[in-house]
Amino acid sequence: MGKSSTDSISSVVRTVINISINILVVAIVMMLIYTYAGKAYEFGKEIFDDTAIDTTENARSVVVTIPKNASNSDVAGIIAKAGLVENKNVFLIQLMLSEYKDEVVPGTYTLSTADTPTEIMIEICKMTEDAEEDEKK
Repeated sequence: MGKSSTDSISSVVRTVINISINILVVAIVMMLIYTYAGKAYEFGKEIFDDTAIDTTENARSVVVTIPKNASNSDVAGIIAKAGLVENKNVFLIQLMLSEYKDEVVPGTYTLSTADTPTEIMIEICKMTEDAEEDEKK
């Protein structure tokens, strides 16, 4: 075999290896896109899904206290820790996207696991008579 035959075979082998690597990279990228697109879809679905943790038959009451100066993240953590929502981050985003994002009123609330995230937000953003009196002072 001459030098040109060896160079030709080497060139073909390099080309085949390069094509194989490119196919492998494209396959990995497609797999990652598919996986993360599915996760992004599920996360988005959770954010816009207004479903309660429990049905009315299985509901339980939970007392939560929202302290003064609690951030939206703090509020989401309190609600999630109480078992009223499944995911703190999902509730935080729901709160941030809602009309209630800066309206949470500190206080103690009795909430139900049958309440939807929107119902929870409505309840913790209501101005009670006691809170109105405290605010006037």
